Amino acid sequence: MHDARVKLLIVDDEVSIRTSLSQLFSELGYCVRSATDGRSALSEIRREIPEILLSDLNMPGMSGFEFLPVVRRELPAIHVIAMSGAFSGTCVPPGVVADAFIAKGSDPALLIKTVESMTQPEHTLSRQRSMEYPTRISTSRAVPLSSVGAVSQSAGS
Repeated sequence: MHDARVKLLIVDDEVSIRTSLSQLFSELGYCVRSATDGRSALSEIRREIPEILLSDLNMPGMSGFEFLPVVRRELPAIHVIAMSGAFSGTCVPPGVVADAFIAKGSDPALLIKTVESMTQPEHTLSRQRSMEYPTRISTSRAVPLSSVGAVSQSAGS
């Protein structure tokens, strides 16, 4: 079991993936929350900021491609792991704003190892240093975290 209650937010439009990953990481001792897309994830982040974000890329509404740059710009300390069935391997695909990438359907042990690596002190220190000279990738469709309330209201949620 994981010693500290590291906060993990899982973002995926597929209920079976959200449920299975939530159960897996809860059993490992993580404090897990989930969201169905980028907009609902931004609302969750406004309630409580996670240390680690595990997000699908292809989702209806606000996709991971739109959502992750907002997180990186507004909250660069969050460790981001992108996942998708549209890409393979473990390298972060071009244009994806993430610290790591996992292909959907990969061995769960690889995902666990990747998430656990984000909690290691040397990774956290490296992430803090990288924030001194952050790389910003902006998209014209990205929504600032500060405007989530307005977005949610205009979307009728």
